[in-house]
Amino acid sequence: VFYAPFMSRRVYRGYMDYFGDVRRGMIDGIFHVGFKPKDGIAVMLDVHSFMFANDDAYLDNNGQTVEYTQLGQEFDLRTIIPVNENAKLDGGVSAFMPTDDWVMDGDMALFFYLAAVVTF
Repeated sequence: VFYAPFMSRRVYRGYMDYFGDVRRGMIDGIFHVGFKPKDGIAVMLDVHSFMFANDDAYLDNNGQTVEYTQLGQEFDLRTIIPVNENAKLDGGVSAFMPTDDWVMDGDMALFFYLAAVVTF
């Protein structure tokens, strides 16, 4: 178990921080690809597949036990554009799609951000 209660989990659990401290053996299968089309511009895509190492379960509305291991998938698209040597724009869009076993009829969650990053 990797326990990190006070630091960002974005490196290994997606940009949406959808999951808190999960001590049940969460697995985050990550596919990362990126490219730099022009000077300093970077475009990156992360695809996460979240699952538990062991089955988890809950009771549905009918009192039936539902066992699952798959939680869902997250897609993170990020772009970094330099403005000058001390500033850059960092923007992204993320989408999380839960599995029906984990969240019955769950809707897709979306997250957008745009940040100006200045260093000196």
